Amino acid sequence: MVDEPRRSLSGTWEWDGDSWNALPNATEPLARRGAVMTYDPNRRRIVMFGESIGEERADLWEFDGSTWTEVPIVPPLPRRYAAGFAYDYAHGQYVLFGGRNEPMSGGSTATTVLEYDANVATEACNETIDYDRDGLAGCADPDCWLRCTPTCPPGLTCAPPPPCGNGTCDAIEDCRMCPGDCGLCEGDICGDFQCDLTEPTTCPADC
Repeated sequence: MVDEPRRSLSGTWEWDGDSWNALPNATEPLARRGAVMTYDPNRRRIVMFGESIGEERADLWEFDGSTWTEVPIVPPLPRRYAAGFAYDYAHGQYVLFGGRNEPMSGGSTATTVLEYDANVATEACNETIDYDRDGLAGCADPDCWLRCTPTCPPGLTCAPPPPCGNGTCDAIEDCRMCPGDCGLCEGDICGDFQCDLTEPTTCPADC
């Protein structure tokens, strides 16, 4: 047996139930080890924080199933080796806990909360999570006018959009926003808190 030196690697692999398959990525994070990850069911993204080669990092990346995209953190966080990273569904936040600032330093009990800012167009307008804490969510939030009333900017008086429930899947509706008009979504991802096509029987926890 040959004892190979420990290396940091890049590359994204997907498990299909039978085998691992490498996924090509035009843009991906730097090679790293020890990064922490969580899944955001609202945005349907895998989110990864920190760690790298040679030194700790405080970068945030998200993966949509095919592409990695770096997400800026404002203001930037101090670099650290993180211990725990989880998604808080009730508040639409990521919670980062503990770790250390350097490889050989003592542990930390610091807790950091990260959340998406609707002002940079990342609010999930077809969900019911109030990401920007303004007391409004989904199409009730003026931040979502480009998604919900694209021809009527906030502050103008316009004809109301077609109501959800009129039996027609209108241009601004989809299976998430108005399943009664557009039908249930076919994603069928048990555990994503969305009641998809077959899930009333296969995944009652989502329904």
